[in-house]
Amino acid sequence: MLSPKAPASTATKIKEVTGFSRQPDTLIYLGVPLKVGRLSSVDYSYLIDKVNGKFLAWKSKLLSQAGRITLINSVISSLPIYITTASYIPKSIISYIERASAVFFLDGANGSHRRHWVAWPLIQKSVTKGGLGVRSLWHVQITLAIKQLWTLTQSSSIWATYARRRYSLHHVSSIPGIPKVIYMQDMEVLKDNTRWVHGNGRSIRILHDTWIGETPLRDLIHTNNMEEETSLSDVVSDISHPLRSSIPQYLMEGLELSSEEDKCIWAASNNGTFSTKSVYNLIRPKGVHRPALSNLWHNSFYRRASLFSWKILHRAVPVDARISKIGIPMVSCCSCCHLHASEDLDHLFINSDLAISLWHWIYPLVSPKVTLHSHITARLWSFLQDSNTR
Repeated sequence: MLSPKAPASTATKIKEVTGFSRQPDTLIYLGVPLKVGRLSSVDYSYLIDKVNGKFLAWKSKLLSQAGRITLINSVISSLPIYITTASYIPKSIISYIERASAVFFLDGANGSHRRHWVAWPLIQKSVTKGGLGVRSLWHVQITLAIKQLWTLTQSSSIWATYARRRYSLHHVSSIPGIPKVIYMQDMEVLKDNTRWVHGNGRSIRILHDTWIGETPLRDLIHTNNMEEETSLSDVVSDISHPLRSSIPQYLMEGLELSSEEDKCIWAASNNGTFSTKSVYNLIRPKGVHRPALSNLWHNSFYRRASLFSWKILHRAVPVDARISKIGIPMVSCCSCCHLHASEDLDHLFINSDLAISLWHWIYPLVSPKVTLHSHITARLWSFLQDSNTR
């Protein structure tokens, strides 16, 4: 690969020596696109082709929705991960992959379009927060960028040492390979979740690192002396240091340094060790944590039944009343009753003739703790809360 401005004679000489021809367009090297200049969405079209190829092959098979969500979780969500470790995937490409995943999961097996009763962002939430645990590719990309920046700031490797000297990470708005918007967001996450346990105090920037409390001292004190590299050791060992007059006295009283090295910990994990899982859980789509929802996906339950129950909890079953609410006029008729009755979610699963006979059969097996609510979602939730799955 050469710059477009490189003379033809230079390209000819390189070809004679190495045997390599000039590559005019984007080059895919080890699965990652390379190009002179900035990569665009077009340069990631090969990733779109891979995803479309997977969906095209799967659509020819008779897959249930449970099977489709398993394939999305295990295959589609993993395809871009390798690329994101070495490159930045444009948001338009990620949006296309997630839209295609939503269509594959929610539409018919024959490709016919169906109404999406559950929003894709809800599906991307964790199981205990009401979703199906599908990874958000955008948040995966941000997670891997944070991991890269953590390595740059904390690792003692030759590459990390060079990068710290080459780029002053705390003073620049971006670095090569990470767009400005993502870089600024990632540095903010790093700052909010990085804590220092002092040893000899030489590695801790006394004003800019969080070594006491929840925020850096620069946010708590007012001083004109904001030198970036002033360490905790510099201030503790020098009783006449200018910063001592600005720092509250109670913070310095009884502060003793040791001969051990300072230790940087990751506050978002229980053991203080940085992990991509803890970062992703920190930034992924939020929701109310309900541990009882994990009982819905117990290994002893048939996966298709679990998925259908999940749809009931979110009232995503297209019964007549649900269809009428979105503005489609229709004559409602319950197919599970001998007499014509209006079909809604509670009637179909609790009050219809077939449902009543099934509930009478299951009554002796139900725990006394379970409350048989008149609404199917509340009744199912009571089953999940009082189930004895282990």
